[in-house]
Amino acid sequence: MLSACVGGRFEAKGWSGIALSGDDLVIGATDGSLLSLRENGVRRWKFPQGESEEVAAIYAKPAISDGKAYVGEYNGFLYAIDLESGNLLWKADAGEAVVGGAVVANGKVVVGTSEGKLLAYNANQGGTPLWEFPADGEVGKIWSSPVIHDGVIYFGALDHKMYAVSLETGLAVWNQPFEAEGAITTTPLIADGKVFIGSFDKFFYALDASTGQMVSQLEGAGWFWGGAITDGKFIYAGNLDGYLYAWDGRSIEAQRRFFAEGAIVAPPILVGDDWIAVASDNERVHVLDRETFAEVWTFVVGSRIRAGMASNGDLLYVSSIKNVLTALDVGERRQLWSEPLRD
Repeated sequence: MLSACVGGRFEAKGWSGIALSGDDLVIGATDGSLLSLRENGVRRWKFPQGESEEVAAIYAKPAISDGKAYVGEYNGFLYAIDLESGNLLWKADAGEAVVGGAVVANGKVVVGTSEGKLLAYNANQGGTPLWEFPADGEVGKIWSSPVIHDGVIYFGALDHKMYAVSLETGLAVWNQPFEAEGAITTTPLIADGKVFIGSFDKFFYALDASTGQMVSQLEGAGWFWGGAITDGKFIYAGNLDGYLYAWDGRSIEAQRRFFAEGAIVAPPILVGDDWIAVASDNERVHVLDRETFAEVWTFVVGSRIRAGMASNGDLLYVSSIKNVLTALDVGERRQLWSEPLRD
């Protein structure tokens, strides 16, 4: 299905999102290694060193918490890495490929698997397993990165369903999951008492966070793959039809849209106080004025962009499928540096 949504022959090479740890960057390479770089692009460390671990593709942004980076890999393992040294603290066997990202809260790290299990581990005691959902059986493959809000974990699955699970107990919170007409891979956005998610059925949904009941929906012309973001005024989401949609979260009616000239897989990102950036398979990053939705700058990366970007003030960090990390100064409209992630 990964190949179906983005085209071309699929190989498990990964497209890791970029995480920030202070001013440092943490990102996965296509060989499955995890790297930390300073804001100027100088490498701090790489995990693993040599052949100490057999790693695999990383498809999500590493989770950063309490001096550790947590990342699940396509080999079915969840790794906890020390952010200062890059050393392995612990690893846990998740049983099947991990495509979505991990999430950390209240001393627990939670991750979904391609076996259809949501797993919770003790983040501070060597990754000791705590619970799994469902306790019996399985749901669809979980490629969505879970989100935790007020002690509830929200995530979607390829069985077309959206779930809400207690972080403390691992039990379902909603009476029944919300069911769309297509797979759900988006990272949920929680805002104003609602859960915003997109689906492969071409609809973007607003759900009541406490019940899972649908409040409203917006139809696009293609699949919604990446998650949505909000600036407190508008909600933004990209679609494989090439459009970035923006709408008022109360009505979820598209109020404006921008055509990025290629399928949008990565979520958009806010940059500085004034801009929103969106990247697509047209090998470009488009920067828009959030007030007018007019394009103010376009940067040609030179290969497709499917991984989540990162921003720090006016700085924007972009990783392409050719495994090159690029730093841009959006305020000055220029490239700062570009570094290959593989040796």
